[in-house]
Amino acid sequence: DGKAKVISYNEIGPVLSEEAMGQIYIAMIFAFLFMAITVFIVFREPVPSVAIILAALCDILIALGGMSIFKIPLSIASVGALLMLIGYSVDTDILLTTRLLKRREGTVEGRAKNAMYTGLTMSFAAIAAMGILYAVTKILMPEATTLSNISAVLVIGLIGDILSTWLMNLGILKTYIDWRQSKKQEKYNVGSSSSKSKSSKSDEGKSKLSFKDKLKRKTEVEDDEVMTKIQEELDKIDNMDESSDNIPKSEKSSNKKSNKKQKNKGNKRKAKKQKGKGGK
Repeated sequence: DGKAKVISYNEIGPVLSEEAMGQIYIAMIFAFLFMAITVFIVFREPVPSVAIILAALCDILIALGGMSIFKIPLSIASVGALLMLIGYSVDTDILLTTRLLKRREGTVEGRAKNAMYTGLTMSFAAIAAMGILYAVTKILMPEATTLSNISAVLVIGLIGDILSTWLMNLGILKTYIDWRQSKKQEKYNVGSSSSKSKSSKSDEGKSKLSFKDKLKRKTEVEDDEVMTKIQEELDKIDNMDESSDNIPKSEKSSNKKSNKKQKNKGNKRKAKKQKGKGGK
């Protein structure tokens, strides 16, 4: 008749049901997907993007393993802590990737040490803050299980983030940078060898052309010398002809001159003799 009898009752915490678990899985998948798209847009390289995603996935798996060891239930609070852990992980991984790939000053090892100093400072500060929160809630507020679960999951995940970021991700990025530099060196060597071969071919062509030019110049010079010699011989022959024609004329003129001189001398002698006779 609409009456009920209460036999017993129990309090049930915010433990997730199967439907809520499915929604959480979908949310985690979308979080990783959008994180991967954002990282790929920022860096435009597949290897660093995959390394960041793997590091975040390792952090989640380490946190889930710690939850299983310390009997922390998968509740709304713990799922929120896992999503916060993704943000922490991506923060340190992007810091490391930016320092190694985007900056150019110094060596790779020096940039990695600088990034490690900054990232470890951030991680240890977050671990200290979450550790204090966990201690305060366990000692002073034992009924605040939500805060204690969040802080515990974050402490476990941040410890795992130190390992995944500075051991796994750093090793992947260092190997990738060395591989990329070796590829650039190979391209440079191939380009330099091809340029050398082209220059050697051009030098050979120039030497061939210069040899041909030398031959042409030599033949031209020889032709000029031969022509000058021929012209000299012809000039000599012409001079000889002219001299042969001029020889009798010169002799005649010389004979005439000698005859005139002799006549003049004879006339002078006659005049002297006549003067001598008249004086006597």
